[in-house]
Amino acid sequence: MLCRLLDLQRLSDVVYSLEGYLLPTVEETEDLGVNVDSRLKFSQHVSKLAAKGHSLANLILKYFPSRDIDSLVMSFYNVCSTTARILFSCLESDLQERH
Repeated sequence: MLCRLLDLQRLSDVVYSLEGYLLPTVEETEDLGVNVDSRLKFSQHVSKLAAKGHSLANLILKYFPSRDIDSLVMSFYNVCSTTARILFSCLESDLQERH
């Protein structure tokens, strides 16, 4: 069973169980692909998305001989359009720094 307790009230003396199993209390967790912490902040989730986007941008730069910004951005969109929309500004600033 993969159940965890994200304690939003920080009640350290309270123990929760489900069908006899003690639920571990965690500071952050992932649910439906979204990371959230006990303060209801999404900074860990955003950091993971940014790291994935940065890795993808580096792979494209490594394997595409062209340094034309428009071509690189189009490649980035084709590989992962959802992440590209979120991280487009990071890619653009990285490309401008390299020129």
